[in-house]
Amino acid sequence: MYTEFMNTQALTSLAGAGRDDLLSEPTAGPVIGVRTTKIYCRASCRPGRMPHAENCVEFDDRASARAAGYRACKKCRPDGAESVGERAFEGVILSYAVGATPVGFIFIASSERGICALYLLDSDDPRTGLDRLERDFPGAEFRTEDEVAGMVPAVVAYLVEGTVSEDLRIDPHGTPFQKKVWEALREIPHGTVMSYGELALKIGLPLGAARAVGTACGANPISLLVPCHRVVRAGGGLGGYYWGLERKRQILDLERGVGKDETSQFTRPRYSPVRVSTRTVTPGSKCSGT
Repeated sequence: MYTEFMNTQALTSLAGAGRDDLLSEPTAGPVIGVRTTKIYCRASCRPGRMPHAENCVEFDDRASARAAGYRACKKCRPDGAESVGERAFEGVILSYAVGATPVGFIFIASSERGICALYLLDSDDPRTGLDRLERDFPGAEFRTEDEVAGMVPAVVAYLVEGTVSEDLRIDPHGTPFQKKVWEALREIPHGTVMSYGELALKIGLPLGAARAVGTACGANPISLLVPCHRVVRAGGGLGGYYWGLERKRQILDLERGVGKDETSQFTRPRYSPVRVSTRTVTPGSKCSGT
């Protein structure tokens, strides 16, 4: 049971700490992350919807949870009464749109610098995408934008043909380590794959850092364009994928040319191949759709 798990974690953390300041300081000590929502909480938190125990993971501290791509719970406020995460994007305006691709519907959000989020959806209902966007960019304002919808054909061209358009500037938001991993992902050629260990070596880390690299891949907010789907297990297995292994298999098959003839229904105008640029959203800056 989730409640038993959380209670056990709380007691274990308090006993293991061996100091009184853990009880008096609400922002110290371990936190519990929920994989399905990418949110971390105090061990004593009781959210309205209880996650399954197998979806819970313990982090030694708040910094470790944030480095893994998790956001602070708005109910229990594990970072304290004035969580930095809750106001990190106050005043920022992000434009969004939903479109159809050969691998399903996608939700795209963009700042004035480029695409900062790309999620895969099960339908054309944007609410699921907006829910995650609110978690990933707390405090930001969101609006629909036709110009963002116009980026969908360029995403399709990238998926099917590996064509990189000037319309696909990206604006990743993450830790320095995460962004280093994401930049390396973008260098994996279209239609090929790499193991987690090989990716670790590529950025100058030992093979043993494969798990940390995998965690950074799982925190990737710009799916498809930052191709974490191109990373697999050393033995050839698909490994993990935030959007599900079946979706990962479908994307890899498409990039290898399987079912390419069936994508003609998705209109793809011609684009000039250029290098995708990367810039970071500045918290507190005014942004509009690109």
